[in-house]
Amino acid sequence: MRQGIAGMAAGLLMLGTASAQAASWAWGCQGQLTAPDQSVIFTRYQMVVLDGKRPPMPPDRLLGDAALNPLINGDSAGYDPNNINDGLVNTIIFTRDAATKATITLTELSSRRLSHKAKVICGRDEVTDTFRKVYRYERDNETPRTLTMQCIEYTLSTRGGRKGCD
Repeated sequence: MRQGIAGMAAGLLMLGTASAQAASWAWGCQGQLTAPDQSVIFTRYQMVVLDGKRPPMPPDRLLGDAALNPLINGDSAGYDPNNINDGLVNTIIFTRDAATKATITLTELSSRRLSHKAKVICGRDEVTDTFRKVYRYERDNETPRTLTMQCIEYTLSTRGGRKGCD
């Protein structure tokens, strides 16, 4: 009897995870450091630190796994997140894949939601939130600095059994 219940539970769990593969989750932030002037931009998949001031990108450009690739060049430093599935959590750690293995740690000091948009598209829930977050920015042995960032988080769910537009 217990084996049957465990088997049913495992089957239901597998059904639930199979339908979740079509969901989408993306997030990113951008901000400006001073002394020296540097732009800091990160997404779920990468971080880039650019020398000099730059105008902010439109928030929707921060979404996607290759959004920052055009910015990574000789004047910038690219970093990878230690865990792409953490989201905008209180502490985010990025590591450089160069020989130096430099790390940047962002520790959230405050967060304020600026907007929340939710709608249903063809039976799927689309949610977009924008935030202003203040982080403690620590790079290796440098003095920690405060970094204010504009952030966006986007989710698009599966239909979850709901009728779509087909």
